[in-house]
Amino acid sequence: MIKNFIITLLITLIAVPSYADEASHRAVAEELFKLAKAEEAMKPLETASTSMMEQSLRQASTCFTDEIIADIVGEVKEILDMEGLIALTKKKSIELYIQNFTEEEITEIVAFYKSEVGQKMVDSMPKIMQQTLPLGQKYAAEKMPKIQEFMQGVIPKYINKDKSCKKPE
Repeated sequence: MIKNFIITLLITLIAVPSYADEASHRAVAEELFKLAKAEEAMKPLETASTSMMEQSLRQASTCFTDEIIADIVGEVKEILDMEGLIALTKKKSIELYIQNFTEEEITEIVAFYKSEVGQKMVDSMPKIMQQTLPLGQKYAAEKMPKIQEFMQGVIPKYINKDKSCKKPE
């Protein structure tokens, strides 16, 4: 009986620190995600993608009224579920931090992000991303012919069959 108690006690003493280590590792990884303002950085993606969709739809057909465009964009936004994407990205990022960095390494990174230069970097990233956005726009413009070709298959579903509505030339 005492032997079983001692074995149980030893197992408990061994398991508790590893759980505590895992919990503290996760906590510091969550702090890193927060300090990096990664969630805030993702939110402008929805605005940019919405704008690009609207522009593509306007170019695709004169049949797409503002109301139709709003409906299509709204449905696509529901499908995309940006809040779900943000939550998934946060969860996966934290898991990746834990997999790729020790708790001590994440603690050092957190210390950097808490420093003046670290905060300057975090605060500067949206500006840097905005300045690099034209690269993405140029890339998208180069892909536009393929996207338009794809849209040609979608457009007939929305064009009035009475031919009063025509595709732009």
